[in-house]
Amino acid sequence: MAIPTKRYERNTVSYLDRDEIKALLAAPDKRTWLGRRDHALLTLMIQTGVRVSELTSLHVGDIHLGSGSRIRVQGKGRKRRATT
Repeated sequence: MAIPTKRYERNTVSYLDRDEIKALLAAPDKRTWLGRRDHALLTLMIQTGVRVSELTSLHVGDIHLGSGSRIRVQGKGRKRRATT
């Protein structure tokens, strides 16, 4: 006897449009060190699609620059993945 799977509606994922991205990147004050840091973190999140939790757990060794640059992140379920 098979157990029926539970049916549920998945939430639709919404993405930022170009104007929202521009507004988000314009928010930090790039004249200060903290503003430049925040701008860099926001840019990294937008370009790679990493989650906030993945971003905050990054280490210097997880970032590979140059040809074929990528970052290694530990995602949900403690799974490691690479993103470019």
